[in-house]
Amino acid sequence: MITKGQRDLFRQSIVAQDDDCDYSESGWVAVVVGDWAALTKYGHCSCYDTWADITGGGISDNEGPEEPRWDWQGTVDGLVRLAKNKLDPALTDRVASTEDYDYDHLMKVYEQILDWSNRRNNSHELYNL
Repeated sequence: MITKGQRDLFRQSIVAQDDDCDYSESGWVAVVVGDWAALTKYGHCSCYDTWADITGGGISDNEGPEEPRWDWQGTVDGLVRLAKNKLDPALTDRVASTEDYDYDHLMKVYEQILDWSNRRNNSHELYNL
C-alpha cells in the first residue's frame, strides 16, 4: 500500500498511466506494490505532478497534506479483472460508460494494465522453466 510520504514508491510503482499530456492534464494512473493495486483519476495543470494532486497538493507542493486518494484499491488480480472487463472503478458491478470522466484515458490505462499483466505472466513462466 502507498501512503502519505511515499512519493518515490508511487513513481516506481506505476504500471499504467494516460493523460492529455498538455498544460491541463487529466487522466488515470494505476500502481502496484506486491499484491496491492490501486487506480485513481487525477486532474492538474502541468505546474505540478500527479502525486501532489492525489495527495491534495498544489502548484508549489511536492506532496499535499492528505493521504493519497484512490478510486479503487484491491489486489493485482482484481486490477486485471477491472481491465479485462472494462469495469467502472467506482462501481465495479457495471461496465464503464463512454460518459464517464476521462473514459478514453481509462481504456488506454486498461490496455496498458493488460499488457503489463501479460509481460509479468510471461516472465514468471520463463523463470519457472
